Amino acid sequence: MRSARWNALDGWYTDHGHFFVSNGPFYLESIDTVAKTITVKAFRDYVYKANRWDSLVTPKIPEITTEIPSPIVVVPGLTVTIPITSTLEGVPYSDVDIKFILMDSEGNVALEKTPTWDEATHAFKVVLTEEELGLLPLGTYTAYVVAIPKEAAVPKVISKSVIIVPVMVYVEARMSAMNATLSSQIAELESTVSDLEAQLAAARASARTAMYAGVGVGVIGIAIAAVAIALAKKS
Repeated sequence: MRSARWNALDGWYTDHGHFFVSNGPFYLESIDTVAKTITVKAFRDYVYKANRWDSLVTPKIPEITTEIPSPIVVVPGLTVTIPITSTLEGVPYSDVDIKFILMDSEGNVALEKTPTWDEATHAFKVVLTEEELGLLPLGTYTAYVVAIPKEAAVPKVISKSVIIVPVMVYVEARMSAMNATLSSQIAELESTVSDLEAQLAAARASARTAMYAGVGVGVIGIAIAAVAIALAKKS
């Protein structure tokens, strides 16, 4: 083996004219002392190809969104689940540290939780339990979703308004929304019924006209037949 290595070194010197041997992605090809330049070439048999580290060029900063519009209305005694989506180039991405922080109107931290990754929905979710919401005074809060990708470490912050209301206010708001929805659906149904009635009336009128026309044609046909018979008898 020793002789093989010496022979390899001798072959290197024969090919390149120097003993600066390297095992990296580039090697020294030649030196021009007059022009004060060196020529470096790529070692194409190197174990890692040129695109090996391309994934590190662009930092992995996912898109973080919440699917609930602001403000979020919650009620003491009811569990609330807030979904938080994390995607990288359109693909679900869970390699993120996320904190959910609820602050009151005076800037105090009222609640802090760590969302969990749900494999079924491919998204994070934070669950505000009945007990947690039951301890919070009624009023307006601000929810912050702080996401820090583990690879890029570039934080992203999303804020949402949160209003904690009494149960009766929540029930009345829900009933009002349901009433508005039902009223809209009833109005659409009444409009559809009116359209159908108009179409039915038009169809009846058309049928009646066709019937009268048919009767008229029949009477004329009978009259013509009677005249023809009478003429035949005279002849």
